[in-house]
Amino acid sequence: MVSPVFGNQRKSAGRTPFRMKPTQLPPRHYESRRQDPPAWACRHLNLPPLRLPGVIAAMRRLLNFDGVDVLSIDEASDSVVLDVERLKVQFDVQ
Repeated sequence: MVSPVFGNQRKSAGRTPFRMKPTQLPPRHYESRRQDPPAWACRHLNLPPLRLPGVIAAMRRLLNFDGVDVLSIDEASDSVVLDVERLKVQFDVQ
C-alpha cells in the first residue's frame, strides 16, 4: 500500500513475521467487507495453519490502530474479517 500512514504504522509495528504485499490479495478483497475462513487465508498466503494466528496478530497490530478494527476475527463464524472501507479511511487511500 502506498500510504504515508501505512509506512509510519509499519515502522511502529516492529518486526513482523510476514512480508505480505497488498497485491497478494485477490481483487475481490478490495471491494467490501470480506469474511473468509482461516483455511482460505492459509492457502492464499501459503502458510501452514500453525503459523496463521501469529501472522493475523501481526497484521492486526499493523492495520488496527486508533480504536479502528480493519482486520478482525469473527469467533461466531470462525472467519478472518477485512473491512476494506475502514482500511481506506484509516490509511487515507482510494
